[in-house]
Amino acid sequence: MILILDGTCGFCQQCALWIERRLRTSITFRANQTVTDDELVDWSLTRQNLAEAVCVIDGANTYQGSRAVAVALRQCRAGWPLLGRLIALPGIALVSEAIYRAVARNRHRLPGATCGIGQNPAGE
Repeated sequence: MILILDGTCGFCQQCALWIERRLRTSITFRANQTVTDDELVDWSLTRQNLAEAVCVIDGANTYQGSRAVAVALRQCRAGWPLLGRLIALPGIALVSEAIYRAVARNRHRLPGATCGIGQNPAGE
């Protein structure tokens, strides 16, 4: 299993570290900046997909956004797999994705953020 995240975003990196500390199985973490064009084709992804959301590659399956988070949580210890299954349920998945998108759009404002995404270059 491969989890692809924005390698320039401190918030994204902190989230990946949080998951890594709780894993009961192995996940390979990759910065989206290191993904090759051939890998994009193999995984049916685009650069735009990688810029917009975290992605998880699990065999022949590719997950993005909140679905990727759900898959990653199911690889963790304790109660996290239950949360992963819960946020992927129909109905709840719609809410989960909306929350994921809101967090992704505002990640530059969140604790640990070091990326310049969405920030005004003049610092306003």
